[in-house]
Amino acid sequence: GMMRKVLLLCLLAVVSNGLAAQEYMDSLLYNKTLTSSVKSVAVARKAPLTLPFIDDFSQGNTFPDPLKWLDQSVYINEGFPIKPPSIGVATFDGLRANGRPYTFSSSAYGSSDTLTSQPIDLSSYAAFDSVYLSFYYQPKGRGNAPESRDSLVLEFKLNDTTWVGIWRTTPTGLATDSFRQAFIPITDVRWLTGDFQFRFRNYSALSGNID
Repeated sequence: GMMRKVLLLCLLAVVSNGLAAQEYMDSLLYNKTLTSSVKSVAVARKAPLTLPFIDDFSQGNTFPDPLKWLDQSVYINEGFPIKPPSIGVATFDGLRANGRPYTFSSSAYGSSDTLTSQPIDLSSYAAFDSVYLSFYYQPKGRGNAPESRDSLVLEFKLNDTTWVGIWRTTPTGLATDSFRQAFIPITDVRWLTGDFQFRFRNYSALSGNID
């Protein structure tokens, strides 16, 4: 049979750094682990990445690996997931890369954290090659529960200005103590290019890690 090409195996937790994880946080508004960290420097790659593209977020850094990811607003950690399939997770916590809120307005709501891949060369693959993007996700974990209106979205880059929504989930009906796996087939020729990119974004309150 055809060999399945796995584009990504990563662990994503849609959680907030709540009071249950005192070793990382003593406030719902800030993350002192990040405010005291030296921010990593993004890497401008000379050539796109190739498959397989795998990240289990176990590199021991609080920021995403700059060789694989372009932005640094998610929090890489081992403390907030419950029963994760692997060691680390990327937490979409509603905080900036420096660990501070996007705004102090209690009513502010919108897209906050983003995790964008470096370009990946998929030009040698065809629709029948069974290229998949696979990932695990969990709401809440040991953090603060997201509200029913909150969501995690996956988008593929169409061109320099347009991203296309591919997948979306809300916390309603999802278990908060286990991970669920998603398989997204990449069969549309629009994505089988030499500079394919994908990104995850969350929609939540912007005034701290409270969703």
